[in-house]
Amino acid sequence: SGQKKPCQSLVEDVRRGDLALLPRGGVAALINASNLDSQHQKKAFCFLPLPVKTDLPVHINGHFALESEARRNIWLDLDSGSKAEWNNLLMQDVIGPCYVTLLQNIPEYLSTSHIGANMSIMEMSGEAVPNIDIYCDLFPKFNKGKDPWTNLIVSVYEHIHQTQAPVLPIARPSTSFCSFSRSNLALNSLDDLKDQAEIEWLSTSGSGGSKPYFDNLDYYVGDEEDLTFTGIATRRRIVTSTPKKKPSKAMIRQVLLSSGFRLIKLPIAVYESFIAAGVEVECVSPSTVVDFFKSYGSKKQLCTIGTLPSDIYDTPFQNEATFQVVLEYCAQELYYFQSNLENLPFLLTQDNQLRQFCQDEPVYLTPYHDLLPGLESVFIHHNLARSVFKDLDITSC
Repeated sequence: SGQKKPCQSLVEDVRRGDLALLPRGGVAALINASNLDSQHQKKAFCFLPLPVKTDLPVHINGHFALESEARRNIWLDLDSGSKAEWNNLLMQDVIGPCYVTLLQNIPEYLSTSHIGANMSIMEMSGEAVPNIDIYCDLFPKFNKGKDPWTNLIVSVYEHIHQTQAPVLPIARPSTSFCSFSRSNLALNSLDDLKDQAEIEWLSTSGSGGSKPYFDNLDYYVGDEEDLTFTGIATRRRIVTSTPKKKPSKAMIRQVLLSSGFRLIKLPIAVYESFIAAGVEVECVSPSTVVDFFKSYGSKKQLCTIGTLPSDIYDTPFQNEATFQVVLEYCAQELYYFQSNLENLPFLLTQDNQLRQFCQDEPVYLTPYHDLLPGLESVFIHHNLARSVFKDLDITSC
């Protein structure tokens, strides 16, 4: 993180030898599978353990300035004084960067193999990736109220962003449509990829022009009727339309990951900690999904959905029902969705072919597709005509 200039009183105390301390620190995390259920309180150390509660998910060690009498507690006068200043600088400029280094190195121990500089393989258990859950728990979370460790937590998130450390995991099954592993295997070898997850490690800015987004789908969408939005913002724009039916978050998540969307596999509390530290990150939103798929066919194509037109079953959407769920999610920002239909690969015609919307190739929006048998390719799929596009404003497209 950006180093803060020490106050004059601290400089003078160090020169006089009143603070005979060295800028040393470290961080340690427990990742041994046999001890992961341990609920032991993580400790702060000054070479030896101190009776100090941190609420951090890791042990921290530093050459701290201790209280004068017992010399068992860290000097935690947050208001002033050279000792407090020393401890704050130690956490910001020594222990904080050490914490980020820990996050960068932990994947080496949690992964079964590596297939690139920032890509590794982990074992799956059903749809879960247990070692990713272990990794997620290592990120520090902000506590409400005045916390003596806040400076350390801020330093961690600032340092992640400023150094563009690749610590944000994107987890997708190795059998998914766009996986690196699948693209290097014959289709008859896909069984070899079962129970494996491909983990891409990104910085806050992403790579190749593709930015990663935090996953707020558990708060933003669900599996029940009558959608009501929570306080989790998208940091993109205010949603002004509400769909009649809540789309399924699991189906949306699967399609996005299979298409190459960088959906971060970290809890929303980590997103909130980035924001609290002043680091600008974003959550996925209907408009970001529209922008992602609209890149299809451009020089900077971000999505991987195959070559269109194509049967819907040969794309990451897999079937018409899943495709409809994704469109319903995008239509939550209705005006943005409708005004960006041109060139968007969201045209499913009655013959189950996925195509791009194009003004030069108009199609019919009507439930009466069966009046012209043999011309299914010029009709929007009847299920979409009766749902997502039912109230489409043709003049806004």
